Amino acid sequence: MHERDVSCQIPGVGLDRTYFHETTKKQRKEARRKLGVTNKFMLLGVGELREDKNPEVIIRALACLKNNGTDISSVCYGLLGAGKQKEELENLARQLGVAQQIVFYGYQMDVRPYLMAADVMIFPSIREGLGMAALEALAMGVPVLAADNRGTREYMQDTVNGYVCRDNTPEAFAAYICRLYTEREKWGESVERRAEIRKTTEKFDKKETAMIMKKVYEHVKN
Repeated sequence: MHERDVSCQIPGVGLDRTYFHETTKKQRKEARRKLGVTNKFMLLGVGELREDKNPEVIIRALACLKNNGTDISSVCYGLLGAGKQKEELENLARQLGVAQQIVFYGYQMDVRPYLMAADVMIFPSIREGLGMAALEALAMGVPVLAADNRGTREYMQDTVNGYVCRDNTPEAFAAYICRLYTEREKWGESVERRAEIRKTTEKFDKKETAMIMKKVYEHVKN
């Protein structure tokens, strides 16, 4: 009996691109109004508040900008998620003088209203299997600033759907935050750019995953 080679690459559990979809300018404006970030440059982090998700590096990055004389009064870093590191992060933000820039939204069942409002999704994880939170942001046309890890290498296209920060330092992330702020109109207001960002998630659609799994089962069955 010969063994059959059924090896293949499955693009994660599948991304629901009909649920996480591009939003209109009107929807975005309303989402920003409800969150009170109408005049803010909103950085959004999604994930459990723990060390390997690395939200600390972004808080320190904001402190770097402030200490370098950069006006960060219009920057808001919103964190969706709960975890054991919350109190530590709150204390750190106060110690570094950037507490006014940080909003802890806690655990949320639906992240879409926050993604609608966000200018940039921040994904500084030290390690990720894939990272569905970042893919969900990209599916809604939101650019991602991601750390370089095994998961983000699957879908991040530097300068196309955001930027990859290869140095895990506050200074490196601070430089990219500055760059994205300078380029905010290019990333946030261009319908064409948002469509291009969304396009980079096509192969992760749950329909693609289902199709691959179907082929695997059919191959094994035959």
